[in-house]
Amino acid sequence: MKSVKIVSIGTEVLMGNILNTNTYYLANELSMMGFVIYHHETVGDNRQRIENTLINSLNENDIVITIGGLGPTEDDLTKEVASKVTNRKLELNEDVKKHIEKYFLETKKACKSTYEMNTALIPVGSKLIENANGTAPGIIIEYNNKVLILLPGPPLELKYIWENGMKEYLISLNDTAIVSRTLKLCGIGETLVEEKLFDIIDNQNNPTIAPYAKTGQVHLRLTANGKNTIECNNLLDTIEQKINSIVGEYIYTNDVNETLESIIIKKCIDNKLTLSVCESITGGLLSHTLTNVPNASKVFKEGIITYANESKVNSLNINKDIIEKYGCISSECCYNMALELYKKTSTNITISTTGNAGPDGMERKKVGLVYIGICINGKVDVKEFNFVGTRDKIKELTVVNALNFARETICKFY
Repeated sequence: MKSVKIVSIGTEVLMGNILNTNTYYLANELSMMGFVIYHHETVGDNRQRIENTLINSLNENDIVITIGGLGPTEDDLTKEVASKVTNRKLELNEDVKKHIEKYFLETKKACKSTYEMNTALIPVGSKLIENANGTAPGIIIEYNNKVLILLPGPPLELKYIWENGMKEYLISLNDTAIVSRTLKLCGIGETLVEEKLFDIIDNQNNPTIAPYAKTGQVHLRLTANGKNTIECNNLLDTIEQKINSIVGEYIYTNDVNETLESIIIKKCIDNKLTLSVCESITGGLLSHTLTNVPNASKVFKEGIITYANESKVNSLNINKDIIEKYGCISSECCYNMALELYKKTSTNITISTTGNAGPDGMERKKVGLVYIGICINGKVDVKEFNFVGTRDKIKELTVVNALNFARETICKFY
């Protein structure tokens, strides 16, 4: 398997002024494709340091991918340094020039000649991948049996180039087939997963198993390599069956692109169901997560934030006596939130959340105590949870567990 190094270039990235989401994205993509990643590196806009980094990186790796420094300004040095390191002259590329002219014409922005000239200068003999979201193309330089790839820094531009040619090019460099599959689990912690799967993980070879802890979830990335994709998928099927026999009750998908919320939305669409949400502790985060799914508008009917007790009474018609007797952080309150929302909206499914995210206790209820309610066609079920962490983490854990609880309940009925 070929080794890859990712080099981020830019003082603003080095100093933390810009969050380096590009490296996160590329590292995840490359590992899914079966490449070995030994190093990430970030270097500022300094000509000599960039040159030293590229020379060392090419000496130690099969493929080096740089991010940033392809613009027209004086501190955009990547192409210039890359051309020196690979002994390639920079020449004006007419195709890139025409693309830049067209881009500025369509966006109705003024195109400075220096911008056009600098961005259109390309190392001789490079392979290019057009950038529909910007001006600087993706550049591939094959040099001394190594590959140097130059990508622009803006994430939308980088991702477009990656998905529209660069990824396919890199896949072609692999001399064996690599296939990855991700098992997503909810309702069990990473430590317990590893304990249950210890023998399988300890004896792994091909496929490899990599556990990743997410907020309220555990993901298992299975990666197999073989002569072709059929062989790889057969290997993955075998290991997945073994894992499923041990922790199958917690696995909700083996599709890397599928999420708890997308499963719920799809299930509702398939069964022509509608969904509404009332939130206290999560303050709209649950509604936001659900409505982020494409086509959520087909099923999501209403989202209400009943943060204060008065809102629970006025918006949901919760009986004051219930709140006075049990408190707003209670199974009884959560039950009635889900039920009254069902009556109010006439939707098939309602979800309610209430709890204490901290940092201080309220109603003499400990921080992290959460109740989640699900109502399907008038039948209500409530679960109690006890979470640990910061205010933000408790809210996020509430959302994840509300989605999983809803998914499990919907699957029982439909």
